Amino acid sequence: MAVARSDLAFDTPVAMKSSGVAATGSDRPGYSYYFAYCAYALLAMVMTGVSSIMMSFNRPDLYLRNLCAPLPGTSMSLQLAAGHAVFALGCWDILVVGSFVLHGESLVLSGLAGLYSLNTLAFAAVSACIGFLVGGSVKSNGAQAGAINVITLGMTFLCGVFVPQSIMSKSVLSFGRFLPTYWFIRANDAIGEISSFTADSLRPIYGSILIQLGFAVAIFSVTLLLSRERRLSHL
Repeated sequence: MAVARSDLAFDTPVAMKSSGVAATGSDRPGYSYYFAYCAYALLAMVMTGVSSIMMSFNRPDLYLRNLCAPLPGTSMSLQLAAGHAVFALGCWDILVVGSFVLHGESLVLSGLAGLYSLNTLAFAAVSACIGFLVGGSVKSNGAQAGAINVITLGMTFLCGVFVPQSIMSKSVLSFGRFLPTYWFIRANDAIGEISSFTADSLRPIYGSILIQLGFAVAIFSVTLLLSRERRLSHL
């Protein structure tokens, strides 16, 4: 007992240091964090819905029956993609409405609702394309759940959704640059820190949004290519 008391008698000096980036981040409004967390919600909702629909259409009996239809495969894929876009738009709409329910007055007064909504809409397109790809690749519900969990949690933790990018290591951020969620968070952070609507302040925001759309186009193109190869293998 005496030894324990003697050990507890020591005092350890603690120095708290804060950088300008961390201090700025702590002053960000609540709706900025809300839209950041929308990345996780959009990935989970849109990927689950789109991939489930794709798995139903890719059942062997239904897939082979559709191959016999007098409809080009590319046209069928594009019609499916249009349906997925409507579903993703619905998920995006729910989250945007939720932002006004929770932060309506402050969000409207900030004048940033349009930029936040546009950034979230671009990420909804990315989520739909990822779900399109996953749904055409997995064969079982277990594989679907595993893919969704790995992609959703991996992208959100590596790209700054739950942990701010300002305190993440450079090596992790360097890897995150190859993921669309990184650019969503980067645009979201830039919107939260904007003080005036000038070309210099808006350029990085629109640049990050365009990169997200580039990811969406690339993933969608790969999905169409894989779908075409699958159809040719059944002919």
